[in-house]
Parts: sequence; structure tokens; C-alpha cells
Amino acid sequence: MADVSATVLRDVSTSLAALIRAHVFVEHPGDVDVEFHSPSADDPVKQGRRPLILVYLYRVAENPYLRNAPPELVRTPKGFVRQAAPVAVDLLYMMVAYAQNPETELILIDGLKRLFADVPALEGDALKGGLREAGNVRIGLAPDDLTLDQIHQVWASFPNKGYRLSLFYVASPVLIPRATREPVDRVLEVQTRVRIGAPGGSGERP
Repeated sequence: MADVSATVLRDVSTSLAALIRAHVFVEHPGDVDVEFHSPSADDPVKQGRRPLILVYLYRVAENPYLRNAPPELVRTPKGFVRQAAPVAVDLLYMMVAYAQNPETELILIDGLKRLFADVPALEGDALKGGLREAGNVRIGLAPDDLTLDQIHQVWASFPNKGYRLSLFYVASPVLIPRATREPVDRVLEVQTRVRIGAPGGSGERP
């Protein structure tokens, strides 16, 4: 079985891309490309190319509420082990629409806003790859309402790229399994001592 912990981040992005391809389009489903590279890459607006939505993971942050989750007891063929809790993270995405004209880009932005208003989470068949095997049964999708200054700070990290209308979303929580396991000592014998008699009596029976 493949190590599903190694592909969690990729599988979340793949799940988002599949969702967008199915629901965001100009004339019919499938007429918009979805890519994951940074906006600092070559200008995606090329003559004759299809409209594009860039789904760029620009930050991975630890989830503060699940950071200290306790370990769990897991049964294995060799007995019980103490399994370290998964790493819980929040994935911060920026989404940018590119097309041959601004009107088409606005259609794509409109489609993204409607999609994530209707679909507040990745769950069920929307979870691609090994996400469910990794323990992710529901990944919430929420708008990340950055201020205009914060948005410009993000765009300033891409050299020679001017600001474009963009949307920001958080996928949370995303669980990344850990391999840390510790054996649990088995209880082989339990002794119970019961005191019988009136208060103050000395009778004691094992």
C-alpha cells in the first residue's frame, strides 16, 4: 500500500482542481484548465490558449486547535501500539483567473465564488487520491478575507508580476498521518484486595 501521508498536500490540490473543472466553465464543463504553479512562472496568458484558473498553495500553517491532539491506541497484528496524532494543517490557497479578455476572467471568478458558496467542504467522492485513507473525511473550504494590503504583500512576493484580481481560500483541517508508534505494555495480571468487616476491622482478603 502506498504511503498516503506523502501525498496529502498533492491530493488536496488535485481534489480542488477536479471540483473546479467540473463546475467552473465559460461555455461547457471542461473548457477551463487548472494548474498549480506560482504566478511568478511564465505569463499564462498566451495567444490562443484556453482560459486558466491558477490554484496556488502559497502557505501551509499548523492548525492551532488540533496541534496538541493526544495519541490513539491502534490494534496491529503484533498487539496494540500508541499512534501519534496526525499533523493538522491549514492550507492557504490563492486562485487567479487568466483569459484572453477581462470579461472571461470575471466569468471565472464569478464561477469560483458560486462554487465555494455551494460546496463548503471536500468530502465523499470529492476527496481524491489517498485522502480518506489518511484520515481526511471532511476538509472545510472557507474564504480567507485578506485585507487589500495583505493581498498586495502576497503579490509582492512574485517578482515583476503586477496585481491581478484573485480569491483566497483556506482548506482546513488537513490531516497528515505520522509514522511515530510506541508499543503499549500489556496488562498480564491484576490483583484486587477487598476489606471485609466492620469499620476499623482488620480482616483483609485477597
